[in-house]
Amino acid sequence: MLKFIVLFFSMGSLFASDVLIPEYTVIKELLKPYSVAEKASINRDLSNIRGLVFSNAKKTKTPTYLATAGAPGARKSSILENYLTDSLFAGFAYIDPDTRALFLMIHTYLSQGVNYGTLSKFNDFSEAKKSAYEKWRNASNYIANTLLNEAFKKRISIAHGTTSTGPHVEQNLKILKKNHYRIQYILCGASDQTRQDLIKYRNNTQGNYQSTPEDALNKGALFPKQIPMYFKYADELDIHWSESLKDDFSSVAIVNINKKEVQIKNSVKYQKFTTYIDDTSNIKWSDLTHNFKIINN
Repeated sequence: MLKFIVLFFSMGSLFASDVLIPEYTVIKELLKPYSVAEKASINRDLSNIRGLVFSNAKKTKTPTYLATAGAPGARKSSILENYLTDSLFAGFAYIDPDTRALFLMIHTYLSQGVNYGTLSKFNDFSEAKKSAYEKWRNASNYIANTLLNEAFKKRISIAHGTTSTGPHVEQNLKILKKNHYRIQYILCGASDQTRQDLIKYRNNTQGNYQSTPEDALNKGALFPKQIPMYFKYADELDIHWSESLKDDFSSVAIVNINKKEVQIKNSVKYQKFTTYIDDTSNIKWSDLTHNFKIINN
């Protein structure tokens, strides 16, 4: 009996990396709030979005996991999409629960959540978009997580738009590392006031509701606490600091974990980023980089 138990758990660990996101998390929980008809519509959206995400994606022997990390309102999606204009990232599967799921869900979020009939039930457009977001957010996460698993199984490089602050992030990074993915993080920082201003603009002007400014402020507290995790698993950390919606997309520093080097491109903004980390957590950036070579451009 004991041998059987040992064998069972040994086989479990052998196949633990068959998926990146646990199937229970992907399907059982995220689809639970929806009716049978709604689930069918969600899967039609999944089929459409799958075609877009994998249209130019290519399998490679040495895949990369390129992911954002940062609080809501730190311009993560804009910065990531700027990376993807570089031919270096051609062939990546771009996956994001908002820009590559929710905003493209024509059978659910768009046709049922923000149509004229639905809009007429609310006092203003922002309330309608908020309601639609809350209704279909689980579905967009289901789609994104399913596509992450599919890209991972095919050893396709992934560009992942995410806050990277959830409870399953470290386990996902362990699996990626075990399967020889190169891990490159885009760390997106901005002051609390800047993030609140950007979210107000996104909600009220662009009409893309994703969170309230207050909610973004609360979620922002999670990002600095995860910094040691990024150092532990990543091969490269690209540092960004935004002070306005129109800031350029240039990184302010590159941290090469393997070479233990910090290449500083903009010392003023780099200092603001590291000060922000120091001031909003019990982590000192200097403790993480004390044995790194500093290169000033």
